[in-house]
Amino acid sequence: MLTAGSGGTSRFPCVDFDQDLGARLAVGSLADLGHQVVAHFAGPEVEFHAQCRERGWRGALEGKGLRPGPLLRGSWESASGC
Repeated sequence: MLTAGSGGTSRFPCVDFDQDLGARLAVGSLADLGHQVVAHFAGPEVEFHAQCRERGWRGALEGKGLRPGPLLRGSWESASGC
C-alpha cells in the first residue's frame, strides 16, 4: 500500500512534498532578494507538515544569519489565513 500526504504517521510508504526544503528555498529566495525580515504564517503547532515548514523557515534564516520575523499560527482553514 502507498499513501499520499500521510503526515509522517503512516507505516506504509508515502508520497509527499518536502515541506522543510520548500520553506528553506522560499526563505532563501527572499533573503537573496535583500529581505531582512521574513515572517511565517504557520499551521497548527501539532501538525507534522506545519512542524516541517517551521523547521525549514528557522533553518534558512539561521543559515542566512537573519533573525526570525513574526510567527503567526492558524488552522488549515482559509479563514485563518494559513
